[in-house]
Amino acid sequence: MLSIVNNSPDYWEFIRSLRNDKQARENSMNHHIITFDEHANYMKKFQDRYYVCIENNKPIGYVGRNPQGYISIAVLSEARGKGIAKYMLQYLRQKLKENNLQAIVSLTNERSIRLFETCGFVKKYYIFEGEKDD
Repeated sequence: MLSIVNNSPDYWEFIRSLRNDKQARENSMNHHIITFDEHANYMKKFQDRYYVCIENNKPIGYVGRNPQGYISIAVLSEARGKGIAKYMLQYLRQKLKENNLQAIVSLTNERSIRLFETCGFVKKYYIFEGEKDD
């Protein structure tokens, strides 16, 4: 049975490890490995923006909004493909009761693109960047 709980210091390291997951970093706008201190300082300010998904008393994913207001979502690799991200995203939409939620998703992250489209999000913009070495 899935449930979603408010973020607390008990879950900070779980979220940090999930954000530092190789695939998560590749799909993120921020590719560096997040240190314990960086994450602790971030969570002290923004913990209330994040929620943790629990299955069988174990955290398996998180969803929330970063300080810029964009959705951040991740699921443990062994739990992907089971609808957990969709469950969390629907929870966040219902919890925040906002229609103007936004996410930035890499064009190569087809799973996340499908997730957001399945949940009713629409592509509105493309962000163009210079060459990779700029």
